[in-house]
Amino acid sequence: MFILNIIKPASALSPITLHLTSASNNRRYRILVVDDSAVHRTLCRGILKREYDVDLAVDAEQAMEMVRANKYDLILTDTHMPGKSGIELACELDDLMENLWKVEIPVILMSDSDDVAASVHQALPKGVSVFVHKKNFATHGPEAISELLNRAA
Repeated sequence: MFILNIIKPASALSPITLHLTSASNNRRYRILVVDDSAVHRTLCRGILKREYDVDLAVDAEQAMEMVRANKYDLILTDTHMPGKSGIELACELDDLMENLWKVEIPVILMSDSDDVAASVHQALPKGVSVFVHKKNFATHGPEAISELLNRAA
């Protein structure tokens, strides 16, 4: 649901200004997608950009730099990346968020490996809110994101 705000002009000759905003929020949520696959980063941005502001990082190191500089409402990360894994990133983010922003930021962990999916579902690592299999992201990802953001609000 959206609200249309009509702002009255200062004079009869001034144009009317229209603003379209979310009824549940006056701002768009900001999401960071962390994945070494350019294809998957692009896919995630394409799916999410209508509802959210989406930033992209290619690895855990770049993600940590971006989180230190920007406030995100949710992090979406791949499990397998060069350097640090998504699980290691989630643990570091959990500690950083507690110290830097004094808030808990939901982290969604993604993988295209069925082995990882099975082990992660048994016990979510520290800092991870939800696991989504990459092949199901288009159908389950937006729903999981919406649920986590509504829970945090």
